[in-house]
Amino acid sequence: MSYNMIAKQVETPIVCNGFTVYDNGTLVYFRSEAEAQRHHQVQIWQTPYALVLQENTAMSGNVLYKIGNKDIVSAMSEGQEVIQLLQKEDSYEGLYEDVHKRTNDILDSYFWIKQPEAFDIAAPCPRSGISPTPPSTNSPRYRPSEAMHRKR
Repeated sequence: MSYNMIAKQVETPIVCNGFTVYDNGTLVYFRSEAEAQRHHQVQIWQTPYALVLQENTAMSGNVLYKIGNKDIVSAMSEGQEVIQLLQKEDSYEGLYEDVHKRTNDILDSYFWIKQPEAFDIAAPCPRSGISPTPPSTNSPRYRPSEAMHRKR
């Protein structure tokens, strides 16, 4: 079973009756039918599970290549946590503080996140643009969420 480090969930397993994984990461599997058959449909997939890791030498000069997969996946996972906080339908007392804290933690933890070579992925969350206090109802940017107006 595959575990998605960014979404923090186990991927759906492949249900089959037989399989093999080659050293280059090629997965071949088949499913049998209820009735006996002479021929079975076979599916071939290229997976990342190779015996030997093959480096992409064409990208060796890239900043993200030098940073490494582990740090990039960690940053994406932490970014996903912020997105989940922003998509919460129910707000709680410390929601804005949590968004502010986690955003600043990401900016402080990953030096490369603000670099243009790393596609400036920190642009949506500049330090000066996030306030730890919720907007007032008099603010022109205040828009009450639909969740507040739902009939219960």
